[in-house]
Amino acid sequence: MAGESEKFLVVTDIDGTLLPDAAVCVPQVNLAAAQEIVRAGFLTVATGRSCSAAREIYNVIKGNAPAIIYNGSCIYDYANERPLFERCHVGLTADLLSQVMEKYKDCGILMSDIKNEYVVRDDEYITAYFERVHIAGSSAELRDCTRMLRVVISCSEEEQDELYEFLCGITGEEFEITKSARHFIEILPSGVSKGAALLKLVELMGISMRNVFAIGDYYNDLEMLALAGHPVTVLSAPRDIKNACEYVVRDPVDGSLMDVFDLLKEACG
Repeated sequence: MAGESEKFLVVTDIDGTLLPDAAVCVPQVNLAAAQEIVRAGFLTVATGRSCSAAREIYNVIKGNAPAIIYNGSCIYDYANERPLFERCHVGLTADLLSQVMEKYKDCGILMSDIKNEYVVRDDEYITAYFERVHIAGSSAELRDCTRMLRVVISCSEEEQDELYEFLCGITGEEFEITKSARHFIEILPSGVSKGAALLKLVELMGISMRNVFAIGDYYNDLEMLALAGHPVTVLSAPRDIKNACEYVVRDPVDGSLMDVFDLLKEACG
């Protein structure tokens, strides 16, 4: 494998990439790949999940590098239980959400800080999320929407494009809007993305971006994939994501991470 001056890092999205959508367990073939990657280099996650919701998966794969969570609003060091980077919402988020809730009567609203997740308005997609990640959210009001790392708006897959366009039309430079799953749109602080967080992470770790294998499956992964030396996606990803990647590997249930490990071995010699 690569020498000390050529360390490599594998950064994987969780839902739809490392484990199948709506699944709760990492497939055994991907767990086996994770063990090989950790023995040979560095492995971590880049996810829209919260600190608590990402922890179980990070521990299962035995990640050995800081994690990108909240779609880039935080880089968290699980080994030492501390954030290395945070960027929170300030100011106008509650006013923005009031407009969304007035126009879209059935959408769900979820907010997260570093410790907790708060449900402003529940729906079937938020309920399913909490069941999948094995944690519980606390009830909250819009006035509580300060110093949040992310805001999630949930809706039907058919409604997502319309809601996304509406949000883009009423937000300014203080927000980033991204589709993070087929039922989720996220409002992030300005300048936040998995890509921006990856830039910070490789600087912290002293790793060249050319030695980064990043794997993701959805639109919130695009910035990260554009920066990584080796961008990878899965067969079930949208065409836009496949077009942005160097490699397309099998879906999670069939061994997405094992395919990445094989690519890594080939690249590193």
